[in-house]
Amino acid sequence: MIAVTQTELRNNIRKYIEAVKRGEEFDVYSHGKPVATVIPHRSSGVPSWKRDTPFIKLRGKVLASQMIIDERNEGM
Repeated sequence: MIAVTQTELRNNIRKYIEAVKRGEEFDVYSHGKPVATVIPHRSSGVPSWKRDTPFIKLRGKVLASQMIIDERNEGM
């Protein structure tokens, strides 16, 4: 993992953003102490409001909240 100072990041932000776009990760240091880790975003690139959302199928007269809990437990 790359280590970079806060000043180096500020002065060369484009270089580090391009590195992140290529999948690289790095730690940012300030006064010799780590203050942040920069990692690539793991989204699909599609805004959340445009993504397909699966619907929960309700069975009988079961509460929707219980259905959500059951579906979460099934995925474990």
